[in-house]
Amino acid sequence: MRLSRRTALAALAAVPLAAWGARADEAGWPTRPIRLVAPYAPGGTVDIVARLLAAELGPILGQTVMVENRPGGAAVLGTEAVARAAPDGHSFVLVDMSHAIVPAVQAAGGYSIPYDPIGDFTPVTLAAVSPQALLVKSTLAAQNIAELVSLARSRPNGLSFGNGGVGAVSHLMAGLLRLRTGIPIVDIPYRGSGPVVQDLAAGTLDAAFSPIATACSLIEDGKLRILAISGEGRLESYPDVPTFREQGVDIVVEHWFGVLGPAGVPEPVVARLHAVIARAETSATIQRRFDQLSLLPAATGPQAFADLIRTELRRWDEVVRLTGVRPV
Repeated sequence: MRLSRRTALAALAAVPLAAWGARADEAGWPTRPIRLVAPYAPGGTVDIVARLLAAELGPILGQTVMVENRPGGAAVLGTEAVARAAPDGHSFVLVDMSHAIVPAVQAAGGYSIPYDPIGDFTPVTLAAVSPQALLVKSTLAAQNIAELVSLARSRPNGLSFGNGGVGAVSHLMAGLLRLRTGIPIVDIPYRGSGPVVQDLAAGTLDAAFSPIATACSLIEDGKLRILAISGEGRLESYPDVPTFREQGVDIVVEHWFGVLGPAGVPEPVVARLHAVIARAETSATIQRRFDQLSLLPAATGPQAFADLIRTELRRWDEVVRLTGVRPV
């Protein structure tokens, strides 16, 4: 899903205002504060996007939208809490690509997750997309992928890669890099991407994959460097950073973020929330912050989001098999 920012904003602006008008209001929704679960630790991209949306949605809906951080189990803990919530339109979760990865990782180890990633949820909309960035500590003696590969091979145990937990996107991305280059990697799991980039900036880790949003201030301060991004093309905000493909490594991945409710949320509520999110993402505040964080608004709606999840479940099942990632 490669869209320009102009195309994305035009699509958001085209969502009819009627969709966030009468039908849900007539049903009396929302009647109390809305809980938006961020199933990761504070500071990561999911947390950042959740808080940006919550701040804009509250005034439009006339109710507070409260972000609740519930990290654990590579996002399973917080996601399950919403799967088990009442489908009355007052509990939602902001998931990311891990929603399509964790089921495959657990199945590879002979386990299962405590919910159906499709059947136990009501898709509301995709919210944003962003490429993954390969970040390294500022003192690492590698300026590009070729030098990273050489450095990793020169060390008995390779390089240490932090990740947001077994089965997290950052974990699978490191697995993909290992698959594509053959370099040795020591995986260091954390509970969320925020702590990973902090330790990386402190020099505790050698490298990590992360959306740029989680680490932009540390990049700007020179505490972290980007060696490559996983998009099809370069980012406008970092035009000097080449893609993996430009550096001879076949990795193209777009990290996505979207909103789910428990199964059975009424269609008028879904329609209104989708349209309100689309409206919020045209605000100057979110546009400015998304630009800074290299995020692209993408409120595509419930059907498109459902289709994306199904496609991504198939894709990451194959990647898990190829990389051999297993739960601990």
